[in-house]
Amino acid sequence: MDVKGINGELNQLREKFLTGRISRREFLTKLGKIGLATPVAFYAAKMSGVFGVKEAFAGSEKEEAVQEAATPQEVSDIIEEAVSLQMLEPIELQDNSKFKTKPPWRVGFANPGIMNAWRVCFQACIEYQASLTPEIGEFIQTDAGQKAEKQINDIEDLMGKDLDALMCNPQTSEALIPIMEKVYDRGIPSVTLDRWVDTDKVTCRTSSEHQDKVGVAVADYFGKTLNGKGKVVWIKAIEGVPEHDRRNDSFVKTLETKYPEMEIITKVVVGTMQAAAQKKALSDIVTKYPKFDALFSDISFNAPTYLDVFLERGMKVPVMNGEDINGWLRLWKKHNVRSIAGSFPVYCGRTGVKAVELILKGEPTPKVWWIPVLVITEEMRDQYFRPNFPDGYFATTEVPEKYLVEQYKLLDKLA
Repeated sequence: MDVKGINGELNQLREKFLTGRISRREFLTKLGKIGLATPVAFYAAKMSGVFGVKEAFAGSEKEEAVQEAATPQEVSDIIEEAVSLQMLEPIELQDNSKFKTKPPWRVGFANPGIMNAWRVCFQACIEYQASLTPEIGEFIQTDAGQKAEKQINDIEDLMGKDLDALMCNPQTSEALIPIMEKVYDRGIPSVTLDRWVDTDKVTCRTSSEHQDKVGVAVADYFGKTLNGKGKVVWIKAIEGVPEHDRRNDSFVKTLETKYPEMEIITKVVVGTMQAAAQKKALSDIVTKYPKFDALFSDISFNAPTYLDVFLERGMKVPVMNGEDINGWLRLWKKHNVRSIAGSFPVYCGRTGVKAVELILKGEPTPKVWWIPVLVITEEMRDQYFRPNFPDGYFATTEVPEKYLVEQYKLLDKLA
């Protein structure tokens, strides 16, 4: 079996695990049967239930070896060596037996808001996984309108509704620490999705692992494409989000250590992810710096907006990074832009709901449930591009097309 075949089996197993068709024990057993040794199987469990071999090692020193591996055992040996030598965040399984509760369950979800396409797709993942969890009798959602203070008040209100569990996607990490600790001290199991709250008083945290990998991959792509020389513009969306900072810090560190002749000539913090503000920020930059070679952005699903700035002015498009959003894959291909795309995996929404299910069944979960990131290169682009889907669709939306179109009405929501 080649690596592509292994990827296919792993993805099928992950889907079966998330949909409850196989247990944790069956999942690990089946991983072993396709040639993944026990330590690797547990690593796979940590990595959101399963991971794509190519994606997991893209941009790493093991990438070429994994691509050339001829048998499942060779792949297993490579991954196991990486795990044993690098000690990639050892799994810390948590005993959740005290939270075992008879259904139907009442679950609260403190959402920062559905204010962009990523949030729409993220919500689709949450609602789909919830639909596969009949034990959830009531699913109470709030919308904080992108305000941390409102989200804190929402959580206070949710705590008064006799919840069995609370899910939260923090608006900002630091501001939510006191209220999440209060939830924990109240004895309500909690799961954070995507963004991190820096306290141990959270039952399970799902988070994008290796956003630093995205930063490194982008820096390496810029450096190799520009032969290690050039002027770089850096647009930072918002402050205070650790996952974004990991991407930023690794990008800067890689440039400094590997490509010292590449210079960051300006850094602008916009203060919002909204496209109009991002476009104005870049428009101001190109007025002041009409010539530069590369554009780096930490929240790069606004890459289509950035491209507009260059096309409207008839400027040469610099090397730039994008995200796994369909509109960028479309434009990247159409305009032959020199690009690479990272991801903040949307399907972490499904993993969060699965974590709630396991916790309320009294089954163990990782203390931190890492979500594997996807880095899309030009060679991989057409594999993820969906020409029949809207520009706002994200490639990491692991939800059946039939559900997205017929039940969730994704095409209308992204119209």
